[in-house]
Amino acid sequence: MKTILLLLIGFIPSLVFGQHIDVPKKVTKTFEEKFQDVEDLSWNTKNDNFEASFYLNDIYTLSLYTKQGVWLETASATNPYEIPTGLVDKIYNTYSESEIERIFDVETFKNTHFFRIELTDEKTHYLITVTHKGVITEISKTALNNYDEELE
Repeated sequence: MKTILLLLIGFIPSLVFGQHIDVPKKVTKTFEEKFQDVEDLSWNTKNDNFEASFYLNDIYTLSLYTKQGVWLETASATNPYEIPTGLVDKIYNTYSESEIERIFDVETFKNTHFFRIELTDEKTHYLITVTHKGVITEISKTALNNYDEELE
């Protein structure tokens, strides 16, 4: 009976607080070598990789690692005033029905730096990759389900 009770005590918090992710030691070691003094660290899986989300110096940050502990990229939240002014105007004009959801300043293991801008309108989620010089290098679109229409 005590064993069942102890199992339930351990199981119920996992239901309430979400699933526990077993992060390999190689991944946590690489993360700890790269980042210290982070706040609100949590781990998720993303395309067979491990993604850490945390705050570093009050900036929301994501960092991606392979299962073997190889660092792939780090994306730090940033503001529209930190990207080239003409680019912000171009995005607002081109996607006038959209709202900018997030802007990340991304650094990769290939030593590349770029901005990743996420926009959403009523029907589509856009992911735009832009160089630090303001050149758009990639645009991807994902259709959104309109749950409001389905409920009516």
